[in-house]
Amino acid sequence: MYDVCKETGKKLIELPLGWNLIWHQFIDDEHLDSDWYGGLIAEIQYEDLSAKIYAIGDVRVEYKDDSGNVIEVSDKNNEGLLFDELGDVLKNDKELREAANEGNLTYWNNNWFEFYFFDRHSGEGIEMPFDSLLDDSSVDEAIESVIVAIKEYIAKR
Repeated sequence: MYDVCKETGKKLIELPLGWNLIWHQFIDDEHLDSDWYGGLIAEIQYEDLSAKIYAIGDVRVEYKDDSGNVIEVSDKNNEGLLFDELGDVLKNDKELREAANEGNLTYWNNNWFEFYFFDRHSGEGIEMPFDSLLDDSSVDEAIESVIVAIKEYIAKR
């Protein structure tokens, strides 16, 4: 089963049978880097478990276009302001990386993904036997990593 982007119809995530993915905010399939978003991104549900995935951090960047215009973005409240301010200027993750590599985009701070387990029925947090910080930089990779973490957790309990 695939979760599909409503805007483009592109297949984003392949979900195991019986699993649910709930999006908590709009995700543009061309802008999947964690820096575009903030706060609760998605929730994966399976049996009695719920895993909530967050984009966390204080994104602070300065973008300078070819004409010398400067756009500063400071998102200290996990609101996804980078997407609001630069999503139309930098059309996708590739352009985001190119702007950074070419020196047109200067980072002072950035985001990362974290996830937490909850009991679906009580809503109480579940202590996890591993780090909640994800090494993934894109939404789809983060979700796939959390699916693996859920499977590992279920196998050990």
